[in-house]
Amino acid sequence: MASSLKSKSIYDVFLSFRGADVRTSFLSHLYQALDQNGIYTFRDSEELRKGDQISATLMKAIEESCIAIIIFSEDYASSWWCLEEMAKIMECKEQKDLTVLPVFYKVDPREVREGRESYRKALDKHEDKFRKDMEKVKKWKKALFDAGNLSGWHLNDEDESKLILQIVKEISTHLNLTPLYVTKHLVGIESPVVKLKEMLNLASDNDVVMVGLWGQGGIGKTTLAKVLYNSMFRQFDGSCFLENVREASKDSKDLVPLQNELLSNVLSLQNGLVVTNANRGINIIQHRLRHKKVLLVLDDVDDLHQLHALAGEGKCFGNGSRIIVTTRDKHLLTCYGIDQDHVYEVKPLSYHEARELLSNHAFLTRQKLKIKTNLVDSVLNHAGGLPLALEVLGSCLCGKREDVWESTLEKVSRIPNKTINDVLKISYDGLEENEQEIFLDIACFFKRNGSEYVKKVLDSCDVQTTVGFDILIERSLISIDYGILKMHDLIQSMGMDIVRQECRDDPRSRSRLWQYDDVADALSSDVGDCAVKAIVLEPPQLKELSIHPNAFPKMRKLRLLILRNVHISFHGPIYLPNGLRWMEFAGSGPWIPKFPTGQKKLVSIDMSEGSITEVVKHFKDFEHLTYIKLRDCESLNSPCTIYLPKGEMPKWFQPVEDSSISFVASKDLYDKFLGLIFCAVPNNKGDHCELNFSAYFNGKNEGTYRPFYCIWDSCGILITYFAPSHLWKAVHFDQIDGSYAQFSITLEGFTSDGFTQDGMEKWGFRIISKQLDDNLKDAIRDHKLIDPAFFYEVGHDSTDLEAQSSHIYEDNPTEIGLSRNLQESSCMLENRLIEFDLDCPPSSYVLGEAFDIGFREFPFPGYFFPGDPRSRNKKYKLWLKE
Repeated sequence: MASSLKSKSIYDVFLSFRGADVRTSFLSHLYQALDQNGIYTFRDSEELRKGDQISATLMKAIEESCIAIIIFSEDYASSWWCLEEMAKIMECKEQKDLTVLPVFYKVDPREVREGRESYRKALDKHEDKFRKDMEKVKKWKKALFDAGNLSGWHLNDEDESKLILQIVKEISTHLNLTPLYVTKHLVGIESPVVKLKEMLNLASDNDVVMVGLWGQGGIGKTTLAKVLYNSMFRQFDGSCFLENVREASKDSKDLVPLQNELLSNVLSLQNGLVVTNANRGINIIQHRLRHKKVLLVLDDVDDLHQLHALAGEGKCFGNGSRIIVTTRDKHLLTCYGIDQDHVYEVKPLSYHEARELLSNHAFLTRQKLKIKTNLVDSVLNHAGGLPLALEVLGSCLCGKREDVWESTLEKVSRIPNKTINDVLKISYDGLEENEQEIFLDIACFFKRNGSEYVKKVLDSCDVQTTVGFDILIERSLISIDYGILKMHDLIQSMGMDIVRQECRDDPRSRSRLWQYDDVADALSSDVGDCAVKAIVLEPPQLKELSIHPNAFPKMRKLRLLILRNVHISFHGPIYLPNGLRWMEFAGSGPWIPKFPTGQKKLVSIDMSEGSITEVVKHFKDFEHLTYIKLRDCESLNSPCTIYLPKGEMPKWFQPVEDSSISFVASKDLYDKFLGLIFCAVPNNKGDHCELNFSAYFNGKNEGTYRPFYCIWDSCGILITYFAPSHLWKAVHFDQIDGSYAQFSITLEGFTSDGFTQDGMEKWGFRIISKQLDDNLKDAIRDHKLIDPAFFYEVGHDSTDLEAQSSHIYEDNPTEIGLSRNLQESSCMLENRLIEFDLDCPPSSYVLGEAFDIGFREFPFPGYFFPGDPRSRNKKYKLWLKE
């Protein structure tokens, strides 16, 4: 609803008088003097038109006046109409902030307020006349008492002309305190003003109250502050609205004019005090205004020094003063001592408010054009409730045809409107480099992403996201709702435009790329050095992406690479820069990522449907590698081994104290097995180990598998996944005598000198299984088959393991616990995240034949099948979770 907080004043002055006493003398001279000074004055003999009802006309004139002068003369109270008029004036003083100035013309003020002499006689007559309506007489008496107590002028035998000059001067000074200009189309303003007045607690004069208006650029903070100021500035001894403080005070020297303006406005000085420097000005303000009830609005403040120079520490003004600060920086208000209960966040307009404001600017009352509803809604969506955008776009589209609306929307979707963009960019320009980098990354890549995920990504790129997010939220540039990063569309557009402006013609000269054409252009060649720091591409539909094998090495500044929903057609290795920190690929294609020799800074790798052979081979060279996700990648067969440098065994693994461990499994339990994850940590460089898996039925060894013999060339952790068929062959209980099988795992550790047992510091494992039902858990507990702590259950029991994998992914969106403790200089690992898929193809052995695969040894032919049927042509996804 449009605001109508206060009727606009038409008259500067309303004159209330008893015509017989002063019309042709004092009143006539006063009216002439006011008129000559350009003060628009209402008096009944001049303004009433024939046929008007005098009561209604006068009452309306009083309501539409800025100042009322009541000329109390000897016979003023004898007119019941004068008394009714005066009562209305005093009512408007209370309800509409009307300024009332009394002139006691040849009467003593005590006669007026105490009902003496002629006033007593007149009131006695009114009581006789209105004895049936005594409430009216009581109302007049109270009004006379209140008006008689007001400060004004008293004239007996003094020179009338001098008094008239004093009155005109006072009125002129008062009228210089005119309301501030506010746009004529006010929408959604009433409720915020009411809330802010509650915060200001105007009824109390016991202390100084400070209130902050906080919000993004163009949200309407200044307009709201102006409306608030206009509604109450006359209640103070002095008032001042300092607009655009940020722009007017680029350094401390520029604060001097603002200090002079403050003193001049509050003290109503014709020639302001001479403030020569800001530090002296602070003391002058405090000295001259410390006993005055002041209303001060400081608009668009962006530095604490501005607040201290213009308002001190809140102690420069007398009790009852009110200080209002508008800013884009919430933290600034906190630093100044404004508590959160006195900070009002100015929010975007609602849909209906935004539509009304747009209509006010885009559609004139006489306009015959009709615009489709969907076009209007598109403009509203683009503006996102931002008043500045609605006003600018509405004015641009005013009187335009539908095709112009469509063209304008197309244009602003690609190139932000300059007027809007310049206002929004002020917030970006005020950021430091760390926050600017984070802001641009969010604007270009990560809007509507999870905040924790984005923190991990950007932390890996050497920016400080914790403090950065906090500052961006305080500057109203981002918000986090339920863990999701949000940003106004126009602020996002502003950020993207900053990157485009780095070089409009050559994408390779920009810091960030996110559009398909720009990414394809930049990656299609290896010509010259490249300025690109980050590439994030996720087209809505699968796109072919041609990458030159030497495109990335030219991108020496590249720190972030995320490619989703693309097919890379290049066959062969593509070299990535060693400075890359975060890499994600969720697409398709036969490409092979490789890194050149030298120090590598990669923190995270997340790949699907690609060849990871070369990267896995050299995991030990990635000293900063913290997060690993490998899905459906070639060369991730069982066993799949990952070596991580300088680590401790993750807490996820169940440790084994001895060199071997055995357990028993029934057919039902074995059918739940999906695999085993093994971890070993050596004592020293050069230590090595040998791992053996054995299966027994009725005490008979059915086969032993030695999957690897590992020598550590440096201390670190070894993590290996094994499918069941690669541990103790495919066990089929219906063809072997017995209902239980015994399995053993033995680790032989050797020092670099060849001594046994002392080579391993720690080792442990977890068995990955389908969900265990309650009966099976009871059997495990009752028969003591295996310690349940060794099990890690995933998903729900299902014959469709592809569906199970998808279910696991949905149920475990959080990446799993193994994150690097970056504060430890030794690069010790706590809760490092390891996330990779388990690709378990059929084994290569043949039915009925003895064989060796790796170090698998079978003493005699047995029942061998071509792979565990559960793993044939299936992909398993695994998330290791703390």
